Amino acid sequence: MKALDGLDDPTMFPSDLVPRCPDCGRVMTLWVRDYHFLEGSHWQQQVDRYRSFLKTHRDERILFLELGVGDMTPNIIKLPFWKMTEELPHARYVVINTKRVENKSALSELCQASPTCCAHGGSKHPTIPLQLQGKALALDEDLAIALHRLVTYSA
Repeated sequence: MKALDGLDDPTMFPSDLVPRCPDCGRVMTLWVRDYHFLEGSHWQQQVDRYRSFLKTHRDERILFLELGVGDMTPNIIKLPFWKMTEELPHARYVVINTKRVENKSALSELCQASPTCCAHGGSKHPTIPLQLQGKALALDEDLAIALHRLVTYSA
């Protein structure tokens, strides 16, 4: 930042201060989701396959299994899983290793617009909204143990 001190226009700076890849010399960019980084043609093909699967199997038993998903982009996995679990009659949602979530209050903010949100109504687990009670399970344990319990569980 000291290199920027004394510039006449702080929005303009010398091109030699732009970070570049040490291997190829290309200008480095921020890690952000955009069409080229995470949502290109391959991404869209996979989204289409996923939607087709859900449409075909919407009346069957579906398990939305969330493993190691953080809070940075909840609109990619967490929120769609919640919505589909609520809407599909035979869907269930399982989240494993929620102890690893750094900021559990951020999770409750994801659904705070809803009056039935876990942040407002006293859900037994802070990562499951009230509208999913009875259709969801949160396991705070080692992933291998939790998966074994799920596989050997008979409902």
